[in-house]
Amino acid sequence: MNHLRANNLLCNRQHGFTSGRSTTTNLLKAMEIWTEALSHNLSVDIIFLDYEKAFDTVPHERLLAQLAALGIRGGTLS
Repeated sequence: MNHLRANNLLCNRQHGFTSGRSTTTNLLKAMEIWTEALSHNLSVDIIFLDYEKAFDTVPHERLLAQLAALGIRGGTLS
């Protein structure tokens, strides 16, 4: 995480696995955006997806290659 933060590789919308953030803070931010849009008479479309098993379907070699491309090395990558 230090490497990702130091090299500005995390999106400011990242909530999962981020200190001080959670699914709750993510939902609160989303509700803030939706409320603002609705207060300006804009429409809001929402799609909910369940990624519970998503990590199980990620090709691990591809994930490791992407992490290496971000500069993750050594024991952390291992």
